Amino acid sequence: MCLAQRQYIPSIREAVFYHAESLGTKLYSVEEAQDMFYGFTSIKIRTVVCAGDVLDFDLSERYKKVRLIRTLKRVSYPLKYVRSFLPSSLGGSMLIEAIK
Repeated sequence: MCLAQRQYIPSIREAVFYHAESLGTKLYSVEEAQDMFYGFTSIKIRTVVCAGDVLDFDLSERYKKVRLIRTLKRVSYPLKYVRSFLPSSLGGSMLIEAIK
């Protein structure tokens, strides 16, 4: 099936929600996170590059069967050695510190 014939392409949020390791995983923008903590006296949000961003972990049985994931893991292998040097803005995880 070519891409033009595909009737539905999920958004990145839907793809993560239904197909990430943990069903129900949600993605938020920094702005959405700020909105969730509206009314707090202090909020600090920063992103970080974590093991999940560079696929630096053992694949579960679910993903060992997916050729694309195995290939991405192999290709991204060198990134684990430079992860600490990557700009935090490239990270997929948010650290939120808030005071009520």
